[in-house]
Amino acid sequence: MVMDDVHDLEQRIQKAKNNVEEIQTIVGSWASPIFVRRDCKRESLLSLEDCQDRLERRYSLVRESGQRIHLLVKENQSLLLADPASDIWKAYVDYVDEIVLGGFFTAIECSLKYLLESTDPKAGLPPLFEVQLDLVIPDLIFQPSLDPGTNDGFYDVVEGLLNDIYRISSLVPRLAEHSGFLHYQADMEDTADLADMRHELMGRVQAVMAACCDYRSAFDHYSYLYGEDRKEFFRQFLLYGHILTAAEIEAHAENGVPESPPTLQQFREQIDSYEKIYEEVNRIEPISIFQSWMKVDARPFKASLLNVIKRWSLVFKQHLMDHVMHSLSDLDEFIKTADKWLSKKVEKGDYDGLVEIMGHLLAVKERHSVTDATFEPLKQTVELLKTYEQELPEEVYKQLEELPEKWNNIKKLAIAVKQHVAPLQANEMTVVRKSCAAFDVEQHRFRERFRKEAPFRFDTKKPYQLLDTKHIEIKQMESAMTSIYESAGLFEVIVPDYKQLKQCRKELCLLKELWGMISLVGTCLDDWQTTKWADINVENMDLECKKFAREIRNLDKEVRAWDAFTGLDSKVKNMLTALKAVAELQNPAIRERHWNQLMQVTGVRFVMDSDTTLADLLKLNLHNFEDEVRGIVDKAVREMSMEKVLKELKMSWSTMEFQYEPHPRTNIPLLKSDEELIETLEDNQVQLQNLMTSKCIAFFLEEVSIWQRKLSTTDSVISLWFEVQRTWSHLESIFIGSEDIRAQLPKVQRHLSKLFDSLARMKFQLDSEQKPTRVGLGMYSREEEYVSFSEPWDCSGQVEVWLSHVLDSMRATVRDEMTEAVMAYEEKPREQWLFDYPAQVALCCTQIWWTTEVGIAFARVEEGYENAMKEYHKKQVTQLNTLVTMLIGQLSKGDRQKIMTICTIDVHARDVVAKMIAQKVDNAQAFIWLSQLRHRWSDEERRCFASICDAQFLYSYEYLGNTPRLVIAPLTDRCYITLTQSLHLTMSGAPAGPAGTGKTETTKDLGRALGIMVYVFNCSEQMDYKSCGNIYKGLSQTGAWGCFDEFNRISVEVLSVVAVQVSGETLINKYTQSRAILQSLEQG
Repeated sequence: MVMDDVHDLEQRIQKAKNNVEEIQTIVGSWASPIFVRRDCKRESLLSLEDCQDRLERRYSLVRESGQRIHLLVKENQSLLLADPASDIWKAYVDYVDEIVLGGFFTAIECSLKYLLESTDPKAGLPPLFEVQLDLVIPDLIFQPSLDPGTNDGFYDVVEGLLNDIYRISSLVPRLAEHSGFLHYQADMEDTADLADMRHELMGRVQAVMAACCDYRSAFDHYSYLYGEDRKEFFRQFLLYGHILTAAEIEAHAENGVPESPPTLQQFREQIDSYEKIYEEVNRIEPISIFQSWMKVDARPFKASLLNVIKRWSLVFKQHLMDHVMHSLSDLDEFIKTADKWLSKKVEKGDYDGLVEIMGHLLAVKERHSVTDATFEPLKQTVELLKTYEQELPEEVYKQLEELPEKWNNIKKLAIAVKQHVAPLQANEMTVVRKSCAAFDVEQHRFRERFRKEAPFRFDTKKPYQLLDTKHIEIKQMESAMTSIYESAGLFEVIVPDYKQLKQCRKELCLLKELWGMISLVGTCLDDWQTTKWADINVENMDLECKKFAREIRNLDKEVRAWDAFTGLDSKVKNMLTALKAVAELQNPAIRERHWNQLMQVTGVRFVMDSDTTLADLLKLNLHNFEDEVRGIVDKAVREMSMEKVLKELKMSWSTMEFQYEPHPRTNIPLLKSDEELIETLEDNQVQLQNLMTSKCIAFFLEEVSIWQRKLSTTDSVISLWFEVQRTWSHLESIFIGSEDIRAQLPKVQRHLSKLFDSLARMKFQLDSEQKPTRVGLGMYSREEEYVSFSEPWDCSGQVEVWLSHVLDSMRATVRDEMTEAVMAYEEKPREQWLFDYPAQVALCCTQIWWTTEVGIAFARVEEGYENAMKEYHKKQVTQLNTLVTMLIGQLSKGDRQKIMTICTIDVHARDVVAKMIAQKVDNAQAFIWLSQLRHRWSDEERRCFASICDAQFLYSYEYLGNTPRLVIAPLTDRCYITLTQSLHLTMSGAPAGPAGTGKTETTKDLGRALGIMVYVFNCSEQMDYKSCGNIYKGLSQTGAWGCFDEFNRISVEVLSVVAVQVSGETLINKYTQSRAILQSLEQG
């Protein structure tokens, strides 16, 4: 049993092996070239006709082989009991699949190698392909085509052969179905070796095509033979003896090229040139070989070209033959006719016979010189034709021999007849001359009547009847003139030219043409008149009018002087101008107000409605108001664009709504930021601003202004709303949401020294438990000077609110103290009085009373008390000595500083008075006094003012504490004057000088003298325009001074912007505005 199984297995394996060997044999049978030379002969060409049969036989063989291979593989599956889905069977199928692939590779390689070997220039084989060069007028073409890019050309033929070779690999279904391919062609096309061979072959094809095209180009110089119009060439040759060049045509553009018929020699040269070309073409090789494998058959081209050359030569030969025969035949007929009539006898009184005889005598006379010179050229022409083997009929030779004698006989006969009829001719000549003279008088009379009666004026009634009448009259005159010309010609009488009648005929023709144009234009324009406004097609009318204008310009120049032409031309031009205006008025932007403006300009009133016609508009004489119409329409267009913008604004803002979102903690509805709304608002504001700059804003001025105000208000409200909302949202969680922060808010007073000049801390009221409350009682300076507020202030709530109250309370307290001190100055000695008030108040009041007392001294001087100023000077010295004495004694630190500061100012006051005494100043208007910083008190306003020169400043009551003051030197006075004058002129000041000379301190000291806060900023390269802008905004809000130390350290780029910012600030101050917008932030 086992042995049987082994035996069976052995048989099945052997059978499977045999099947694989059969498959190898099958694919090996494909290894022969598909396309070969005809009859497989070495010298034969590749027959494209046989290729299809060979291809079908090979395709059939491969298909049958494929079916057999698939059966053998299926049989092996059964023999080997293989599972088709198993990997081992798929591997086996892949093995057999590779065998088939190899077979297809060998088959395709074999065909490609055959073609490569047959197209190898070095192989020395006969040509493989053949093309024909043929002449298909007007082109030289190859059959099949060798031109690149041509469909169905030789390149496509070879490409098709290669595709057919590759296609055999698609005829067998793929054994390895799991490979994803239906057949084997894709693998063959991806095979590099085969692709290289294919590329090499197609490269050879392109090279040979280029070589053949170059060969064809060598015959391009014959193209004129089959490319030119033979009839046109010969026509120009007969007229001018050659083909006209562009230069000749241009040179004789006005009068035309003068005719110059060709000579017999030129005919000979032309025919000889064609004979020479014929011989040259006849020597062209009929067969040419390129790259050793391409055969070009030029015989069709050669035969066609020779035929073309023959036809060219025959044209010239045939013309010469026809010329000879026609010339001789015409002369023979003329001689017979003349001989017949001249042989008749003419009797006296036979007028008709005489006329007939005279006509023939005139004909002989006219042909005399021409005919005498004809015979020799005709003989030469016949001889020339003989040289080209062109035979003429025997009758031609006979006529050429006999006609010269016959012509001489007819000339003799004409002389004899003329002598015979001479008396009769003389009588008729006298009659003809009388007729000529009478007709000349008549034509002048007719000319005068024609100029008066013909329709030369544009306002002529019934012009066509007049034209018909004049035509009949001229025709009668011309008939008589023709009869006179005929008689005069027969009897050899010189006749006048009768220019007047000819001019009448010319003008009649021109008038007929002109009035035809007038009628056409008038009819067309009259038809347009009834067109309704809504139906007016200006474009078509304008085109028609321009056509009329061109036709009018093309009329004869002679008519331009006539009134009829001028009227027509003006009518068309006016219509063109009016149509332009109508086109403008058809603009949809035109409104009723614009029509009213137009009527006002033209002075013509009409009702503009649906029944308005073109005639109504033309009554406006629009051609006289072209600029006005254009201006009105331009204005209307601009207004329509404005109207459109305003409509869009209404639509846009009628539907615009805010979106809300709840606050996270309080659920208070907050406006939601809408970028689209903001962008629309900004765009609309820009649009309105552009509208305001328009020259045509008048009609919409009120509406645009209203919208500007609305949008400006909207912009301001939205900006403020969002700013407040953003600030509130940010601070709410800090100051309201946090209980701890609210409890610690009063501790902010430790920062007071950074906010105020000298206010360092505040004194708060104590409760029953001796704990500070939020009620402020007074303020301490950095020097621990204490000043009680005029009224206690509640410092609870929002910090920005109670800090503002502290600021107001501080100023009010200083002002109240100053009011009281000024009043109490004279109630007790100064050395006692100054201890009753804060240092700032005592110092300022001392300066106020110094100004007052100097003024009193000046008044006493003016009253005549000359020593008043000296006495006051003594008082100053006494007061100063008293203070010095006090300084030697026991004083607290604060009191000592107070007295030292007053001493510093008193010394300067004493020096000023001493200087005025030395200079004998007796007037309060002297510059030495006006140039001092003088404080005064106004009882009515309860305010302190500081004056210097013509500048006056309101004292600002900033609490300055008990601080020292600078010694006032002459340079200090100059700085004071310069800075205060600058401020008075709403400008800024910039002290300059070496470092450490007191520029900043002098500025700060001036601020203290005016009771104003001075903030000092140390500038550096890091400062930009934004930080500077923020500083300016802060200074604007507080009204304080800013002192920018080392200002020149700021970069030049930033300084250019800062200059604009400073300029804006000074302009605001200059125009005394109490409120202004700085960088979208409203400042107080």
